[in-house]
Amino acid sequence: MPKPSHTALFLLALALAATACGDDEGSGTSTTTTTTTTTTTTTTTTPTGTGGEGGQGGQGGSGGEGGAAPTCGDAACNGAETCADCPADCGDCPPSCGDAACNGAETCVDCPIDCGDCPPPVCGDGVCGPLENCQGCAADCGMCPPAPCTHDVCMAGPPLVTGCDPCVTAVCIADPQCCTTEWDQNCVNTVEIECGISCGCAHSVCAVGDALMSGCSQCASTVCSNDSSCCDPTLGWEPLCVSAAELFCNVACP
Repeated sequence: MPKPSHTALFLLALALAATACGDDEGSGTSTTTTTTTTTTTTTTTTPTGTGGEGGQGGQGGSGGEGGAAPTCGDAACNGAETCADCPADCGDCPPSCGDAACNGAETCVDCPIDCGDCPPPVCGDGVCGPLENCQGCAADCGMCPPAPCTHDVCMAGPPLVTGCDPCVTAVCIADPQCCTTEWDQNCVNTVEIECGISCGCAHSVCAVGDALMSGCSQCASTVCSNDSSCCDPTLGWEPLCVSAAELFCNVACP
């Protein structure tokens, strides 16, 4: 038998190889791997609603320790200290009626519970006691100051009180009824004589000035009847007229 050629061997090998390959595909297990790619999408959703309540604040710190308790004698009137229990710090208490001490402005009149009863007044002992006054005991308390005049000396009216004015005193010495019964026109006329005051005239007959009108007062009329120049408007009431008033009216001019 003749030997096969190289070409035939080559073709035979190819055939065998093809057969082997086909058997593998027919009988072998074909595994198909499927790769699935999963894409994960993360969606962030912001809810719309009422916000939550805030957290509670922290507790406050503890207070510091208080100062030392007030002590009587520390030169400070504080706490519950008073003048009654601590005069060293708060000073002496003001006088108070009923504190068993007659002090300050207390007297037997306004605080007998502390100062005792007032002794009975003895007018004439030289002491104006708490119950004495100028009206009840001028000897100890002195004369009362004169009351003011109730009306002008040139005006008729009720009697005036001696001492309310020097002129009134002078008039009442000359005519006492002016200070006891009535201050009448006679008293007014006496004013001119005793005090030199011309009630109806522009000025006193004792003062130099314009001429006075005859008839403004009794004294002016008397002076002008003796010296008409004193009532002459062109001349005036000169020193000679004042002297005439003293002479004819018995006026005591200052």
